[in-house]
Amino acid sequence: MYTDIHIHGSYIILISGPCTIWLHHFSRFLQQLNELMFGNNTKDSWNPRVKFVVPVMSNCTHFENKLISTAILENIWILGVMNAAVLFLKSNEHGGNNLQQNTTDSAQGAYVELHT
Repeated sequence: MYTDIHIHGSYIILISGPCTIWLHHFSRFLQQLNELMFGNNTKDSWNPRVKFVVPVMSNCTHFENKLISTAILENIWILGVMNAAVLFLKSNEHGGNNLQQNTTDSAQGAYVELHT
């Protein structure tokens, strides 16, 4: 059987969860990264030279976002990934709300926090 292996051109790794424990976000990221690198269906197409985008779908504080993005970016840098961005979807409501649970018809008051 012939299997065609395509090297990926970019990765989007979506993570979400409660803000109270920022390590939760980081551990979920590591689980997904591990699956990309060593998974049965993806290990042959792993490409650290492409663009990585990591959206975090939780309304955490700026301090928590900084901890999460620093942990993510430092660890993928070790793996040779140099083109990465961590995005945080923010709203004017703070307090660790999960943005997936607070969907509205309007994006008013929402913005993106970008960490590279």
